[in-house]
Amino acid sequence: MLGVSPEAACPQQVLTLDEDAALVVVTDGVVEGPGLTLETGLEHAGTVAARAFVTD
Repeated sequence: MLGVSPEAACPQQVLTLDEDAALVVVTDGVVEGPGLTLETGLEHAGTVAARAFVTD
């Protein structure tokens, strides 16, 4: 893990997704930037991720 202290607790958790679900993981560098609010960045990331799962 980048930027995490070796002394930091890193608990694990099991997560079960529905068959048609997707887990999208992004970093702050993807959703934040100059002139871009966190809310807008998250919305944009969600829109882009949703397009990847559209089936025609």
